[in-house]
Amino acid sequence: MTRDTRSDMLVALKVLQGAGPDGQQTLRFQEEARAVARLHHPNIVQIYEVGELEGRPYFSLEFAEGGSLDRKLAGQPQPPSAAAELVETLAHAVSFAH
Repeated sequence: MTRDTRSDMLVALKVLQGAGPDGQQTLRFQEEARAVARLHHPNIVQIYEVGELEGRPYFSLEFAEGGSLDRKLAGQPQPPSAAAELVETLAHAVSFAH
C-alpha cells in the first residue's frame, strides 16, 4: 500500500520483480494489466495507472480494505452461510471477468 502523489488516495502497487531477458514475463504482466483495466465490477479492483520505474513495470490498483482473502480466511473453515455468501460474490466476479 502506498499513497498516490497526485490524487492522495491509498493504492496498492503490483511490481514485476526479476523479469527475464526474453521479456515474456513483462509481456504477461502488461497483458494482465490491460485485461484487468477493462473490467468494471464492484468486486474487482480497478487499475489506476500502468507504468515503469527504473526498468521495472508496475501498476497501481484500487486499495481493498481488509487485506488478502487468504489472510482473512487463514486456512480455517468458515460458517456455512458466510462461505456461501463469499462463494456467490466470487462467482459473480469471475463470471463477469470471463
